[in-house]
Amino acid sequence: MSDKQPILEVKKLSKSFGGVKAVQDVSFALFPGELVAIVGDNGAGKSTLIKMIAGTYVPDSGEIWIEGKKQEIRSPQSAMNLGIETMYQDLSLIPTMDVPGNIFLGHEPRQNVAGLKFLNHKKMRKEADELMKGLGIDVPSMRIEVEYLSGGERQAVALSRALKSGELKLLIMDEPTAALAVEEQEKVLDITRRLNNSGVTIIIISHNLDHVLSVSKRILVMKSGHIVADFVGKEITKEQVAQAIVTGTAGTTA
Repeated sequence: MSDKQPILEVKKLSKSFGGVKAVQDVSFALFPGELVAIVGDNGAGKSTLIKMIAGTYVPDSGEIWIEGKKQEIRSPQSAMNLGIETMYQDLSLIPTMDVPGNIFLGHEPRQNVAGLKFLNHKKMRKEADELMKGLGIDVPSMRIEVEYLSGGERQAVALSRALKSGELKLLIMDEPTAALAVEEQEKVLDITRRLNNSGVTIIIISHNLDHVLSVSKRILVMKSGHIVADFVGKEITKEQVAQAIVTGTAGTTA
């Protein structure tokens, strides 16, 4: 697919819970600048797979390589240290905190005043505003608590936090358009395209095939813990992907 070194390479990754084999011998590579969608029915193994990459679950077997180096990702923090950020459906925002507070949470800039360290709120508001506008989102005020924002605006806050967290190599988005109104869904899809066009490598998990096809030119299909299809190209059809989800066979692509 590419002569570049993969940002992420998963080799024979497996995870079981009791007698349930959630992910079985999964292998794939993800290259710089790709936006790859992972789809499949409930129980296909999508969430378990990304949670191993994100450090929430430790694999039973297999390897994860980041930029050509084998890594032991045993916690979310170790994943973040490697430049992997994951945005789950609940977004993990603090509703009663304002936009900059959520974006800079745990990484707040400080200033020295009369020998004492205080939060630099002016810098936080300025940089938060720049990040949000860079994603095409203009909120009424940086001082507004996020519980009063729309779903798309809250998604933008969560994405801004991921972008601000450090050297972002891979962004994992878990059902980013779930439970949003149609207009908000389009806003989030547009943000996803903007990020990818700027060079951010993305994995997106979604049940909505129309959304997946609108943003991605590569789609991995999972069924019963396996990757059963890896569609690549501009001419992927919804029917091909749906067939692979149901039957576990790839068919052909144009």
